[in-house]
Amino acid sequence: MIDGIYEAAGNASRWQGVLEQAADLLGAESSQIGHLSLADQTFSFLITYGQTYSEERIRQYQSMMGEDPRLAALSRLPFRAMHCRMVLSDEELHGSQLYQDVLAPDGIEYTLGVNLVEEEKSTSFFTAHRDIHQPPFGPEECALLQDLVPHLRRAIRLYHGFAEMDLMQSATRQALDQVPLGVFIVRPDGHYVIGNRMAEQLAAAGSPMLISNGKVATTSTEVTRRLRMALTRVMSEPDAAPEALHLASADGQPCRLLVAPLSESVTGRTFVRHAGDLAVIYVNNPARSFDPPWERLQHMFGLFPSEAKLLARLAAGQTVAEAGAALGLTAASARQYLKNVFSKTGTHSQSELLQVVMQSPAWMDPGAAIAKRE
Repeated sequence: MIDGIYEAAGNASRWQGVLEQAADLLGAESSQIGHLSLADQTFSFLITYGQTYSEERIRQYQSMMGEDPRLAALSRLPFRAMHCRMVLSDEELHGSQLYQDVLAPDGIEYTLGVNLVEEEKSTSFFTAHRDIHQPPFGPEECALLQDLVPHLRRAIRLYHGFAEMDLMQSATRQALDQVPLGVFIVRPDGHYVIGNRMAEQLAAAGSPMLISNGKVATTSTEVTRRLRMALTRVMSEPDAAPEALHLASADGQPCRLLVAPLSESVTGRTFVRHAGDLAVIYVNNPARSFDPPWERLQHMFGLFPSEAKLLARLAAGQTVAEAGAALGLTAASARQYLKNVFSKTGTHSQSELLQVVMQSPAWMDPGAAIAKRE
């Protein structure tokens, strides 16, 4: 059971087995483990065995949490295993609204529990329950649970640490998914480590980028050779500048690559990564274009809608004449709108204007992060 507790710290699905073993050990009908915010009265997680709680039931308990007479005792005495009749009489428990509305309907008469953290605004807890047809918990069960407390405490700390790391990784992946480029993180030999959604799409398409034997490659043997050489150079030479490559996709569209080192040494919570361990390959997707919405350009550069619509078409590759005609503008109006855009963006030419747009966050694609990963 101890091994299971530590396995559950890194794999939440293992808690069910731990809770079942704990219920058997303590002679309980059900058990649960969770984390409860006392500030906003919500669970950040709740895992149960022997009881299935509906979302409505959980919301009902959360709304009545302040009336739980068991919770006050557990919060006051962290790390101490206790049963509810140590701090409450039958009359006090049965007289509570929580007992009448939640505990009794769920068949919970006796509770054995422990608060696993020493915090004022939250509690991580383990509880086991018996129904009215069973005897109350006693000193023997308290002693058994107390023996588990050090392991449960460590497991909860690990669980929260892993959860924070998962959150950071998820947020980072979502942010990378908004970049309208394929982002491949690789090792010095080209071994693929991780990538964003567009990188996965490019690799799945198999042209012009692919993953062969676990390594990032291209459909061109020559470009793959040059890619390997670029990786070697940028990862072995101090202060190496990024290297640019290009090749054509199957339909002849240009595909452009930029190879750059991830040179900073990092000491993480679980590893040490030294300079030269990883690099990034940025790749455009020739089969997909993302043009910034004109509304985004309007707010980002302080433009009128007509000016923003013109700029959006210029950014998509149209000439001033083509953009003006598509928007129903005269040539003179299109040129005047362009002058207004120059003034508001502090630019003096179309090339300078497009560079400003390209370097802005207007090109980010939030919809890609929302779309389901394959």
